[in-house]
Amino acid sequence: MNSTASMLRKMTCALVVSVMFITGAVSPLFAESPHLKMGNPSGAKADQGDKDNFLMEKDYFALSYNDSKGTPNWVSWQLTKDDLGTAARKPFYPDKDLPEGFKQVTPKDYVGGGFDRGHMCPHSDRAADDDLSTATFVMRNIIPQSPYVNQKAWDASQAGQTSTPVPLPGRRSN
Repeated sequence: MNSTASMLRKMTCALVVSVMFITGAVSPLFAESPHLKMGNPSGAKADQGDKDNFLMEKDYFALSYNDSKGTPNWVSWQLTKDDLGTAARKPFYPDKDLPEGFKQVTPKDYVGGGFDRGHMCPHSDRAADDDLSTATFVMRNIIPQSPYVNQKAWDASQAGQTSTPVPLPGRRSN
């Protein structure tokens, strides 16, 4: 085969593959969120008809939102050393990106209920700058947590103190 025929064949093949990507017949590998590289545990989709498994792909993490509970089912994020830092904590705020008709949880919903606002994607994993830090305080990233777990056990594990168990209230440590 001469070089002109070979070149024509390669160009035709590249054109066909390009058209397949453009029309959606094949999904490019790089199109998926970096936060979903390990998968989508619940098969969530950005389908407003499935309010209790609604996929939200954001800049700093991806999640499946559960409208009935007003919390994420799960949150997934890619962590690199560039995400770490010392940015200050921010105030919690309601989620303006939830579709119309979805439950709008506010920081006040946690007042007097006996639970803390617990981060799913931890602030410490997004403290490189103010934008990253702020993103973790949106209510879609929050679940109710026991104050003891949030303030003691979880905090100790995030600080790398996992070799020393944190005793549960009312129990002796060994």
